[in-house]
Amino acid sequence: MKINKLIKNSLKGKKKLPKMPRLVPPLEKERNYERWLVQFIEKAAGLIRQRIITQLPRWAKNYEMNRPSNVRNDSDVSDEILAAMEDVKVALAREFTETEIRRFAQMQGLSIAEYNEKILKQGLKRVLGFDVFFAEPYIKSELTMFASLNTQLIVQMRDEMLNRVQKDVMLGFTQGVRHEEIAKGLEDYIDPLDGTIRSRARLIARDQVNKLNGQLTELRQNELGITRYIWRTMGDERVRDSHRSKDGKVFEWSDPPPDTGNPGEDIQCRCYAEPILSDLLTTADQPDEN
Repeated sequence: MKINKLIKNSLKGKKKLPKMPRLVPPLEKERNYERWLVQFIEKAAGLIRQRIITQLPRWAKNYEMNRPSNVRNDSDVSDEILAAMEDVKVALAREFTETEIRRFAQMQGLSIAEYNEKILKQGLKRVLGFDVFFAEPYIKSELTMFASLNTQLIVQMRDEMLNRVQKDVMLGFTQGVRHEEIAKGLEDYIDPLDGTIRSRARLIARDQVNKLNGQLTELRQNELGITRYIWRTMGDERVRDSHRSKDGKVFEWSDPPPDTGNPGEDIQCRCYAEPILSDLLTTADQPDEN
């Protein structure tokens, strides 16, 4: 195991290191991401209410008027629904272009990376007594991948939302559902505060922020020569049993638990890896390789 030369020299002869402080996960970054997604949903919900939900009574009336008792002919109403949905999509894309979405994802990735670096440096300085610097040849590709993936996830969330609304409206009419019930179902889905789509936004924010934080923690610890960590949970009621059972146990970065992966890898995982710095003491006293 190779370690940074400055760290190696500073650790020679030492028998014990101070305890590493808690590496607090980036909860504020997670909340910032979710707030932006809620703004996105609020805009979409407003357009859906204005251009879809307000038209449901008229569409329902026209659908019934144009349909004989034994023949369903909803082509005119269907055309109106499709046109209205296209208007919503165009208006939303105008407000939140894919370029803007990608820019947001890039900014989020950079903010998470800066936080991860700051919290790890602070902890290491407390233990080692000096600032640690990272070469980070991996950082550009990691942040580019994060931006691309998260742009895709947000666009996918948008498309799923609009497709769901269109399906619920058209299926509702063909199945004879009252327009009031269709409207209520749509409101329950698009509500930015407590709707199903809000839950989707919360999942994306929590999962993606903690995944990137976990990936950067692994890369940065490995760069310093830290190969093992202690699994730490948030210690609250939301911790899953499969994660709680690992709390306080030692794992190698190269050999993660098969059911969860390393901290942050599992979906919505808020756990973090406390580096085992005592391994560096043994390595520091070993002669340098030629």
